[in-house]
Amino acid sequence: MIAKKLISKEIQTATLETTGGEALSIMQEFRLSHIAVVEDNKLLGIISEEDIWNMHDEGNKIKSISEKIEMLCMPLVRDVFEIIKYMDEHKLTLLPIMGDGNYFGAITQQSVIEGLASIVAIQESGGVIILEMNKKDYSMSEIAQIVESNNLKILSAYITDVDEKNNIKLTLKLNKIDIAAVIQTFERYKYNVAASYNYSENTDNLSDRFDSLMRYLNP
Repeated sequence: MIAKKLISKEIQTATLETTGGEALSIMQEFRLSHIAVVEDNKLLGIISEEDIWNMHDEGNKIKSISEKIEMLCMPLVRDVFEIIKYMDEHKLTLLPIMGDGNYFGAITQQSVIEGLASIVAIQESGGVIILEMNKKDYSMSEIAQIVESNNLKILSAYITDVDEKNNIKLTLKLNKIDIAAVIQTFERYKYNVAASYNYSENTDNLSDRFDSLMRYLNP
């Protein structure tokens, strides 16, 4: 999944002439702590809620703290996992996206979660198991057999590299919350269960789900 599919078109932007109060109102409306600053469809960068509060006068314009504007953005062609990593590294609630040198739109935590749901089934009730192993020991057919022998099904699976020693982490999203038995089976077969999580349909607010997603990718 690439960045273009995650863009929220309705997110408003600010200009250098936007007052601090106006910027804060936009952030409050969309539940964000960052806003993109755009002039003539050109991205100047983003500014944080904290920087605006530090102006001490919401009537001042953003241009009065232009030195606080940070050029944090990504191009349209980047993958969702690159986007998640970048947003996590910079602690962003909003990430501007560039296309052909112009501001194209913004990605938010919510759009990331909703977009990634189709890949990792994060919105489905169930458990998550993360297995760590060497690439040469990876066998999806054996792993699937272990899961199914416990009357569970794999809703999604993806691999992330761990280090330069060819170690990988395999994240499995399963269709049931109770995954204790399958964890025991993996351990009996000498698999390294690096982590496991249980999520019901009605738990976690947006921030918690985003933090959980970060743990899925960087446990």
